[in-house]
Amino acid sequence: MFDLRAVKDIRSELAKRVFEGKKLPDTLYHYTDATGLLGILQDRKFRATHYKHFNDSKEVEFGDDLAVRLLHDRLNGHCDKRLSRIYQACLGEKYGGHASVIRTFDCDFYIASFCDEGDLLDQWRAYGDDGSGYAMGIDPKALRAKVEGVVLLPTDGIAFVPVEYDEERQRAHLEFVLDRMTEAFQEQFDQVHDRDVEPFCGRAAQELVNALLNLTVMYKHVAYKSEREWRVIKVKWGREIEAVADDDALTGVHFRVQSSRIVPYVNLDFSDRADETIVPLRNIVLGPKNNDEAAVMTLHMLLKSLGYSGNRRLENLITLSTIPYQ
Repeated sequence: MFDLRAVKDIRSELAKRVFEGKKLPDTLYHYTDATGLLGILQDRKFRATHYKHFNDSKEVEFGDDLAVRLLHDRLNGHCDKRLSRIYQACLGEKYGGHASVIRTFDCDFYIASFCDEGDLLDQWRAYGDDGSGYAMGIDPKALRAKVEGVVLLPTDGIAFVPVEYDEERQRAHLEFVLDRMTEAFQEQFDQVHDRDVEPFCGRAAQELVNALLNLTVMYKHVAYKSEREWRVIKVKWGREIEAVADDDALTGVHFRVQSSRIVPYVNLDFSDRADETIVPLRNIVLGPKNNDEAAVMTLHMLLKSLGYSGNRRLENLITLSTIPYQ
């Protein structure tokens, strides 16, 4: 029988370490084009996209590669055979190809990206329709679906996690998980009967992978530090997870066409806690190529038609980029 109590304590401590020195901003911005903005405002939903369809899928694989290297370091050292079996199971090599923690249990990650700054040139170029789009500022604490407290990857609801760019912190957090989870496994080994070793190691690998993935999906190379990114991440556990139906990985998954490719995504409820008919909007920044009088007027009309007038002047919700980019 696998005892989960120690694992839960480790996850709780891990979340505290991840958020140490970091505070959820009062406003988070999502850079998008006109189609994206209109869909979010009308449907009050954000689309979290499968990581394989990011502009660069290696954004997520960067953290995965780091975790794999650390697991190999432990396998190459002197460790108990049972620990070796657990570490080996975390590498996903039974699927063939290169080692990968993400592929171990056939996981799918869906990610929505935000930034704590609403007027950054790199963001306009990469995500804001090359300056012709919008940066939509929302109040993350006012979301109806937001999970309270410090949480990394909640099963239900929405949690915002900061992307970590510092490799020293990345390694320290992964080593913390590996050290503490290994200690928890070793404390239980003596209570495991020979006939139960295989299922015990399988469940232990599942829990270790789960903890590692809480970290690797929010790691990026330091070269991307200027993006100042926060993420909402939804995990769809695959076929190999204990007690999960084969079709669970596809529940709630939708598909759209983007650049002639079919892209899977999941919807995130971004309705306001106080008024579920609107998004908790703080402001919308018009891109540097999208700040003429007609664009401002049309956005004013759209917001009013959707009920955003309320007690706040619409003019205060609309700002213009100050970046000279044409």
